[in-house]
Amino acid sequence: MVDDAVLCHATPQSDTTSWLHEARADGTFARSPPHRITPRAKGISQSLILCGHTHMARALHLADGRMVVNPGSVGCPGFDDDAPVYHRAEAGSPHAACAVLGRTAEGWAVSFRRIPYDTRRAVALAAARGAA
Repeated sequence: MVDDAVLCHATPQSDTTSWLHEARADGTFARSPPHRITPRAKGISQSLILCGHTHMARALHLADGRMVVNPGSVGCPGFDDDAPVYHRAEAGSPHAACAVLGRTAEGWAVSFRRIPYDTRRAVALAAARGAA
């Protein structure tokens, strides 16, 4: 049980705003710099902040020691979107992504994992159910 963590889909302020990555005006999708990430953590006292939305695995320690983690995605390693501008994002691997977290004397530690699975079977199943 983790009582020192907060979880949100994207950011606490918005369910559609990317926290650790950003869509740029030229359509690229890249890591957000710390000066854009830190303000979104204002008012959060927990030492671990877990987010998602972008499907891209990344962890960042804020200057005050808190850690923001996006574990990645299972089943959606890439996407495109037209907001705020058209952009494409790809994880670079079709494997399921997850993060294993643990406390150390220095704070939180994260290890990212990639787990292969039968993607062709998953796509076929989604297509059969009208989801692809």
